[in-house]
Amino acid sequence: PEFVIDLHNALRAMIIQHYNHPSIILWGIGNEILLREEKMDSLPIHDVLESLNQSVHDLDPSRFSVLANHGSSKYSKMGLTQIPDVLGYNIYTGWYGDGLTVPEVVKTFEQFRKETPGKPIIISEYGADSDIRIHKLNPVRYDFSIQYQNRLLQTYLEAIESCDWLSGHNWWCYNDFASYDRGDSIPFINQKGLVTNSRKHRKDAYYIMKAKFSKEPVLRILAHDWKERHGPSFQPVEVATNAKEVELFHNGKSQGKKIHPFVWEVGFVEGENHLSAKAIDQPEAT
Repeated sequence: PEFVIDLHNALRAMIIQHYNHPSIILWGIGNEILLREEKMDSLPIHDVLESLNQSVHDLDPSRFSVLANHGSSKYSKMGLTQIPDVLGYNIYTGWYGDGLTVPEVVKTFEQFRKETPGKPIIISEYGADSDIRIHKLNPVRYDFSIQYQNRLLQTYLEAIESCDWLSGHNWWCYNDFASYDRGDSIPFINQKGLVTNSRKHRKDAYYIMKAKFSKEPVLRILAHDWKERHGPSFQPVEVATNAKEVELFHNGKSQGKKIHPFVWEVGFVEGENHLSAKAIDQPEAT
């Protein structure tokens, strides 16, 4: 009983504290609560969620409630998906599980849509960890490379764009953060952020996301931190931009103009290599 009281106190404090914040559109009543289902056996989950949902509407009739679920059908089978106004699904196809193609990601989205007809759905989490020290020409799942995070983000954005029934989506998350049980390339740090834990370093994914959604001009040569390379002489160079057309230069020589996708196969030479990009009506990037 004390735990349930704490839940209501926390919900009330959250709403009272942030009621006038203009960015708030949904109040969460739970997140991945069945991820450790064995620890919830003694709790009347359905009743607790219903009471939290009612409290949201009593405290703030102007906003909607949302329940964020991990990628599982258990929530709908238990009737929990009928409680909130909006459903969130935390989807990690391509990271914690295989299948990083647009059709495979869309299939995952559609699965939960079929289970909860008539409910607005958002992808409340999606992402992949990356370490700014790690670069790969042929990235694979769980290698923590910047390139795999880029690939996952681009795949999901394409999948999301093809599902016009989705009500929203949220990359997890803005910045890397401390996580006590992580044993990844940087121990105890969840590295799914668009920026590093210190907020001082923006990853490629930051610029990919900004190029997709910002109205400000964006022109960024990706893999900026890959200062020393080895391997085959011809390697891909990618640019994140919201320009219509971009020209890439290598050691002062044009590599041609491209429209989306902005990827060139560049013949690197032994020694120093200088890259620059020029977009229509935008500043030059190097």
